[in-house]
Amino acid sequence: FFGGDHTDGEIMAAGGDDPRLAGLLARVRKSIVGKDTEGDEVNEIADKVEGSLRKRWEKPPTEEMEVVLRKRMVDDEARQVLFFPEEQDMQYYPVLILSAPDGSPKEHPANTLQQTAVPLLYLAHSKKWSLSRAFILGGGLTSLVSLLAHENLYLRSQAVETFSAFTDRCEEIDWLDTDDASEPLRRQLFGLSASCDIVKVLLGNMKDSYPNGGFTCLRLLAFWLSWVRALYCPERKLRLSQKVLDVLKEWSTYDGVSCKEEAELAKILFDDFNRLPPAPSTIPPSSAAGIDGKQAETTKGHGLCLEGAKEGGLSVDDLRLEGNELLKRGDIKQAEKTYSRAIKKSIEEAGGGGNGEGGSLLN
Repeated sequence: FFGGDHTDGEIMAAGGDDPRLAGLLARVRKSIVGKDTEGDEVNEIADKVEGSLRKRWEKPPTEEMEVVLRKRMVDDEARQVLFFPEEQDMQYYPVLILSAPDGSPKEHPANTLQQTAVPLLYLAHSKKWSLSRAFILGGGLTSLVSLLAHENLYLRSQAVETFSAFTDRCEEIDWLDTDDASEPLRRQLFGLSASCDIVKVLLGNMKDSYPNGGFTCLRLLAFWLSWVRALYCPERKLRLSQKVLDVLKEWSTYDGVSCKEEAELAKILFDDFNRLPPAPSTIPPSSAAGIDGKQAETTKGHGLCLEGAKEGGLSVDDLRLEGNELLKRGDIKQAEKTYSRAIKKSIEEAGGGGNGEGGSLLN
């Protein structure tokens, strides 16, 4: 069946009156209610969510999971994957949260599963880093991006907040750290540049989003663009298409913002990226941000292009020049880290043997 790592005892424990369910529902309620334990409205929402999850527990969507995951399952296995996934089970979650294909009937199995999987990911599983990490490595960020403009604002808000918990608000990983252990995670985040859909959906939340959703999406855009520029762009130069710049400029004066800080952030972003000439709406694969040159094909529809990022990150020369600039500015600690990255990359490119190139990086 799935994973092959669950014992019969573990699977059987998922059914019946599993004591773990009470603990899970308590954590879900706490995530919803927070400190407002006396608030009638928030407690009513928590009651509805708890009731819905109990129904799913009592009658799991096993048949729907079989269709979507294309594998045989029994009820207790479905409960295990949905409610109490282990790390190997999180490979299924990027599929479980997806919407049905365009043109599918409303009753499509994927839509049924999404109504349960997205809230569980947001309210429970995203709180545990080992599960979150497995989800990201399984392509989960790409799946979440597909939901950041979902017509159901309730699901959209959960997808946006989950994406934020994994990225700009994540305390478990420093996304700017370039240590080897984080490289697989960084590749997943940078991989979103292949189509630039992340730019499109985040900008699309300027209007008609959920309460404060626009500000959260703008903050996510600021984080992602700045991150790509810092780690993947020579001389930290990332060009945005004119269409992206136009939306940012409009956002900075939009009277529907949730707070003045939102408009201020939009202006900061516009001023920052408007210093460079705009990237063309479609650009050659050789200069496009993205992987394997795919961006030139996938951005023709919306013209939201980036230009200047490299899939493999900064070259040895890029890092050496950046280190020199940091040293000139007196940032010795950061310069040392950048030179170390350059030396490490130089050794890797030489096949791991020798360290004779390291001294030249300081020139």
